[in-house]
Amino acid sequence: MIFVKVKKSPDNKYIITVFGHSGYAKSGKDIVCAAVSAITQGAVVGLRKVLNESVTVKTSDGYLSFEVDDNEKTRIIILTMSEAIKDLVNQYPKHIKMEE
Repeated sequence: MIFVKVKKSPDNKYIITVFGHSGYAKSGKDIVCAAVSAITQGAVVGLRKVLNESVTVKTSDGYLSFEVDDNEKTRIIILTMSEAIKDLVNQYPKHIKMEE
């Protein structure tokens, strides 16, 4: 199961944490894992390269965490990412959980 957590810290930062493995298919053929990875990594790229925001990222096998300041522009990318993940949760509820 993949768990996605989107929260705001008291100091007005978005904190996104993604961890786990979907178990939908074998590694290398898991479309659920690939979709979550593409969406979340695409958000990091958008924040860094399009908006030029400072993003703190931590990764390891089955884990991605990133933090970014909340502002009008970053909010758009985070909300877009969240809506895309929610669509996946609706399609694959046995493989992804999301907490906001």
